[in-house]
Amino acid sequence: MDILIKVEGFSFKEAVKHLQNLSKDIVWEDIKDHPKPKERNLLFPQKDENDFEAVVYLKRRGIDEELIQNCIQKDLIFQSVFKNIDTGHVYK
Repeated sequence: MDILIKVEGFSFKEAVKHLQNLSKDIVWEDIKDHPKPKERNLLFPQKDENDFEAVVYLKRRGIDEELIQNCIQKDLIFQSVFKNIDTGHVYK
């Protein structure tokens, strides 16, 4: 509304009327008509044999090693591994 008053020079009443006219063109949809999305399971990446590279990376980022090891023991973080089928390159 401020832009209509300050930039376009509308009075307050004119700005309100203008916005009311604009809102007549808006089509409101009732969300009850839309089906809920299907529940999906979260798929985790494959877990690597060790977490060495992840620990090194996180320590370089300034995260305390005790905190990192605590998170690994509780399975809150882990190092993943992915092998590209086309190139054979392994990503961790």
